[in-house]
Amino acid sequence: MTTLPIPDYRTDAFFGLEDKWLQTGDGELTHYHELGAGTPILFLHGSGTGVTAAANWC
Repeated sequence: MTTLPIPDYRTDAFFGLEDKWLQTGDGELTHYHELGAGTPILFLHGSGTGVTAAANWC
């Protein structure tokens, strides 16, 4: 697997989230945030207008 460069994207500072990236396949990066402690929960969203906004989870 080839190492990919991290995109020049930052979540708005308003949300107080650290941007993290995980290479999930050859040529694929997944953008994610970690928050809190305890048992992990994974939230996935579908496609459509505004799906890239952290505001979807507020």
